[in-house]
Amino acid sequence: MVYRVTKKLINKNKGNGIMKSKINFTLIELLVVIAIIAILAAMLLPALNKARDKAHAITCVNNLKQLGISWSMYAGDYDGIVVAGSATESWAVTLARYMTRNWSASFHDPGVVNGTFNTSRVDIFECPSAKDANVGYEKGERDYLYNKYMKANNGVGPGGARLVFLNPKETCMLDAKLNLAYEYYNPDNSAQFPYGSDRRIDARHRKGLNILFVGMHVKWHPGRDITTYFLRGNQ
Repeated sequence: MVYRVTKKLINKNKGNGIMKSKINFTLIELLVVIAIIAILAAMLLPALNKARDKAHAITCVNNLKQLGISWSMYAGDYDGIVVAGSATESWAVTLARYMTRNWSASFHDPGVVNGTFNTSRVDIFECPSAKDANVGYEKGERDYLYNKYMKANNGVGPGGARLVFLNPKETCMLDAKLNLAYEYYNPDNSAQFPYGSDRRIDARHRKGLNILFVGMHVKWHPGRDITTYFLRGNQ
């Protein structure tokens, strides 16, 4: 038995009567059309995902560029000494003050303003491709880490390093997995690299990561090629 779907297509007056023209579609023909549409959708989906990932990567680059501007402004205000963070305030919260005025935040999270979470003030610290490493933390906690050698005395001293002595090719900030126990990454610790045991540095953009350099340019780099030699500015 053949099932048919009938649709009236044309009603045409021809003098002495009405001519009715009909087109019949079999169920098999309809299934073929549906199958073709499904195939086309499957072909388009990877392209749409790629476009989405590209948009996320561009947002991430813009975030790092804006953080770099704040970082430079801080150095300009403090005679060429870069932000280091302290026992009472993280480097991220310090830089956040250059993006908005008259507000305070928790030590770790620049998204908490006077005890109230405010997404409009934390987008700069969020990479849309990042996945939270710690279950239970709210959106808004930073997705970037800071080079520990930006602090004086190899990350031990209270003040930041002097900008004039830093290598412009050295990495400054980069993509990292969210973990509030981390403030910095150590360029000399291979365990923190994307394929190390710690994996603190996160290759989340097409198996690579966006990096802000001391020279204030942002560049994508493959995760598999991250080495101490590279992170310390010996490209």
